[in-house]
Amino acid sequence: MDDRGSKKRKGGAEKIRVKMRKRAAQTNSSVEESWRKGISDWKKLSTKLEKHANSLAHQNCMVKWDNFKQSSCGSIAAKLSDSHNATVEKNRSYLCKVVDIVRLLSSLGLPFRGHREANNSESRGNYLEVCTFFSKYDSDFQSMQSNYFNATSPDFQNEIIEICANLVRTEIAEKVQDTGFFAVIADEARSSKTEQLSLCLRYTEQFEIKERFLCFIDCSASRNAAGLVDAMNTGLEMCGLKNIPIVAQSYDGASVMSGQVSGVQQRIKEMHPYATYIHCLAHKLNLVLVDCCTVNRSVKTFLNVIGKLYSVFAERSNHHRFIEVQKSLNMKPTEIAQPSETRWACKWCSLHAVKTHYAAITQCLREMRDDGEKWSVEATGLYEHMARLSFITCLIVLEDILRVIHVTHKALQSSNLTLSEAAVLTENLKAHFVSQRQDDKWDDVWGLVKQFCRDNNISVSEDVNIQRQTPAGPEPVPPKRKRATQPPTALDSFLITTTLGHREETAVNAVQMSQSESHGFQQHLYFPVLDTIIGELDRRFTGEAVKLAQACAAVLRCDKNGIEPLIQKYAQPLKINHSLVGAEMDLVKASTVGDVTREHLQKTVTKAIYPNLYKMLQLALTLPVGSATSERSFSAM
Repeated sequence: MDDRGSKKRKGGAEKIRVKMRKRAAQTNSSVEESWRKGISDWKKLSTKLEKHANSLAHQNCMVKWDNFKQSSCGSIAAKLSDSHNATVEKNRSYLCKVVDIVRLLSSLGLPFRGHREANNSESRGNYLEVCTFFSKYDSDFQSMQSNYFNATSPDFQNEIIEICANLVRTEIAEKVQDTGFFAVIADEARSSKTEQLSLCLRYTEQFEIKERFLCFIDCSASRNAAGLVDAMNTGLEMCGLKNIPIVAQSYDGASVMSGQVSGVQQRIKEMHPYATYIHCLAHKLNLVLVDCCTVNRSVKTFLNVIGKLYSVFAERSNHHRFIEVQKSLNMKPTEIAQPSETRWACKWCSLHAVKTHYAAITQCLREMRDDGEKWSVEATGLYEHMARLSFITCLIVLEDILRVIHVTHKALQSSNLTLSEAAVLTENLKAHFVSQRQDDKWDDVWGLVKQFCRDNNISVSEDVNIQRQTPAGPEPVPPKRKRATQPPTALDSFLITTTLGHREETAVNAVQMSQSESHGFQQHLYFPVLDTIIGELDRRFTGEAVKLAQACAAVLRCDKNGIEPLIQKYAQPLKINHSLVGAEMDLVKASTVGDVTREHLQKTVTKAIYPNLYKMLQLALTLPVGSATSERSFSAM
């Protein structure tokens, strides 16, 4: 009885184990089958997930997983994670090097792509060639270069450049927001078939002047004042600066920019009432120069000859001959710069080249005027002009004048120049020309003319005949005389004290034609040019900008009696207390031995102790001088 019962119980237990094994096998097979085939009924996903979680197979796997994690071998996830981290670190190291290459080429302004970028191309472009160079010395970099994803596509390059540009613009915007106000500088130029607006900002970091290029904006669709203002607002809004006060704006003198009724400067003032318009001082000085070069017919003829000299010697064969002649005369080879109304430096450079290489130019022209030469007609005419006393006098006079103006032009293009310093420069320039309008100064100039003629084997007699030295001997050329015109009867009752606005044929000048040639050039050339420069400097460098410049100078020397123009205009928007500014200036002056300097102000004035004077100093440094920064950005375009 007992044996039979025991056997029955053992048989029943065995049957139960068999059934459980069959059920587990069926469950595992069903689970594996369902996940292997996939799920088509997504509504029952949660049910099937719960069924899988409760399945014996899943529970057995979880037990094994927990046992493995507790074993001495460590976690598979940890091993996989370590491998993943090493791969990420390797990729990041590679990308850092690639980004540095992009930054290097961008900062140097070099092109990225090549004409042909295939593997068998001899020159694949700067970017790919630098990457190939890196691969020679970095095995990891070389292995990454051979991968499918190697970060060398044009899209990747453009994306990195755009990211860098956005980071730079973001940092500029943060600096401007810390200051609280800025000045805007803009100009437009053509790039290929599009019109681009260069937008720049001027602001201060502490007391350091910063002029930063912000962006180019395509304004081809609308180049009128409204379109340009919209483009500027788009650029400022892109950087989060649209609501920051604009205290000044500087453009060139084009009517679309400087128009007082509906120009860009007037439309900006409607949005920012305190944005003073400052006409670029370098452009102003260039207009003075243009006017002085057109006041006299002899000057205009002289400049036409200079322009024709450039055209002749720009031709390949003539240029080669010019260089060889200079070498034969032991001169440093140079070229005649192309005349231009907007490139300010080229005016003096052209005249300086003609003056210093006069002998080489005339020798080339003598060789080129032989019969049968292609340029014989032009060379003959130019040689005749260059041998005239009027040409030599214009060369000496204008080269001296333009040299002084050239120095001022270069200074006015500096981004660190303050408005007060620019005003001092223009005043000094005018004072220089006023001092030059003296008889003794002209005697010095005339002495230089005669010395130049002697150095180049040209003899000038006192009766005004000039002689050219030729292989056949001296060749005298009588001076060209013009019939004197009758004076206007309207001037009979007037005493004329200046030559400004007069031509050399007027009666007042014609009276001098009977006197010496030196006196004639003084009255018909030297004085009219100087009078025009002085008069144009007086006329153009006046107005609100000059008053603000004087006030800025007063701020920088802590003179509270001269800052009223700035206080009246900017005290309200910048929240400057008029009374406290004067008190703060008194304290700073009391702590200074001698005159107040910018270096002393930088060390002494802090935002916490002198908040009002701090803002005034930043304002005086922020007001712009010109738009040269925008002009420079066109080179990158």
